[in-house]
Amino acid sequence: MNKVNENIKKEIIEYIQKYKTKSIYGFNKKEINEILKKFPQINEEFFNNAIGGATGITNKNEFIYYHDDIINAVKCGLENKNLSIWIWD
Repeated sequence: MNKVNENIKKEIIEYIQKYKTKSIYGFNKKEINEILKKFPQINEEFFNNAIGGATGITNKNEFIYYHDDIINAVKCGLENKNLSIWIWD
């Protein structure tokens, strides 16, 4: 497992929270793909495992993933780890 240091975690949180999304509630698939380009070293298998059980809403026929779920999935993908049950909101 790769451990992401606290400065990088803060950068991830800030980047995702400030990202201009189409929906105020969070991210659609296209926006998630753009975020993944920012982190080319991400392990998409761990990212997808973490995002697989994420909560969200449907807005105008699009599934929207909440900001916190994207943050957690990016951290999992960068650290090559599965999402812990302690993370869930």
